[in-house]
Amino acid sequence: MTDSPGFAPDSPFAERRKKACSIQLQLRRQHSAAQVRRRNTAFAQAHYIIFLTHVKFFIRFLSNNFIISIVILSIIRLSNNFEQSKFAFVQVFLFQKANIINQPSGIASAQTKRRPQNFLGGIETTMKSTCCHTARFSALILVLLTIAALFCGCSDAPDCVTTPPPASCSPVPTAVPTPVCSAPATADAAPDGKKVNKTLYYLTDEGYLLPVVASVPQQAGIAKACLAKMTASDENRAALSKNGLKAVIPQGTEIQISIQNGEARVNLVNLPVMPDYDSEQQLFAAVVNTLTEFDSVETVSIFLNGCNDITANGSLPPQKHGKYALNVENAEIATSGSAKPLTLYFPNESGSLMIPITRYAEGSTDLYSCIQQLAAGTELRGLRSCFPENTLVLGAVIENGILTVNLSSDFETVANDAGLLNLATQSVLLTALPYGSINEVHFAVNGIPLKID
Repeated sequence: MTDSPGFAPDSPFAERRKKACSIQLQLRRQHSAAQVRRRNTAFAQAHYIIFLTHVKFFIRFLSNNFIISIVILSIIRLSNNFEQSKFAFVQVFLFQKANIINQPSGIASAQTKRRPQNFLGGIETTMKSTCCHTARFSALILVLLTIAALFCGCSDAPDCVTTPPPASCSPVPTAVPTPVCSAPATADAAPDGKKVNKTLYYLTDEGYLLPVVASVPQQAGIAKACLAKMTASDENRAALSKNGLKAVIPQGTEIQISIQNGEARVNLVNLPVMPDYDSEQQLFAAVVNTLTEFDSVETVSIFLNGCNDITANGSLPPQKHGKYALNVENAEIATSGSAKPLTLYFPNESGSLMIPITRYAEGSTDLYSCIQQLAAGTELRGLRSCFPENTLVLGAVIENGILTVNLSSDFETVANDAGLLNLATQSVLLTALPYGSINEVHFAVNGIPLKID
């Protein structure tokens, strides 16, 4: 009877089988070791991310508080546990590796074949235990950090609590440098009695903004004193009504102003609701243009009760705005890239005031073109033209302080009306002043000086 097939211990087939088993065992060892390294690396990376997150929150909420001390101790303990876990992994890994290496060569036994799985199982059990321990400490630290945040009052959002400004100097409640304290709103005379002329802006009875030169006592905070003269107090209303003017700032409005680095920041407190959109725009333009008359002011920002929100009538308070164009006649042309503004002066119906009008025109804006635009008249309500219809401008020149305007014969009828001729002279003078120094205005008809009786 023949034995079951096998290989003699010294046969070539036995040697080959031993080598194959040895190679297979080495591959299993390498595979197991690689798995352990990957798992250890993943665990270390996860723990490192958790630790960095704790450090981030710790720095954000750091404050001189007792609870922060508890957080620090928790983080230190967590770090110690991590080091102990790493040491345990190294011990288990070296022990198991030594057992595998010390196995006798040859065909691995069933117990040896199961060792990689047992080894990995032990590692997984240790990792799960340590991860649970880490999770408990992470939760504890997050709870402590939350409590610390509540006690310390730390937050990513800016504080919304507004501290009331001091009564003596009321800054605009926004992030600006220390404001310049202004004088009280009452424009009392300075101790030395000196006064200066300042350009203020008022409303006419026809509803147009008008620059008016007013005498203001010389004082510290004169900008606020100028705005105070533009409020509708009983005293100001009585003085302005005699000249057909109105104050633009409603009565009861508190004015706070600061000037820094060329910007004037004005806070209008308790401003009543304005009648309409145009009234709000006129108020903004009057304040901005009055303040930009000062050499130290280039732009103006206006706030209403400390905010720059849209008003009930849809106006947005100006922010860092320069001088406004006054009483724009053809705003639709102003959006054209090539249109240029011209300031023309027309008398009101009574002839008591000269109203500046901004007209945007294409082409040249020299003195001759400007006088042509003036002679063409205007259709705005409440204003009149000093030139008869179809009057042509034949020339306009300034020489030696004398402005000579040469017109067609249609202008001869104005010579018979002294009042109208006087208004025409004022209208031409104010319109032409930006082009040079003018002491006299002369009219000519077809090149011949106009004779005035």
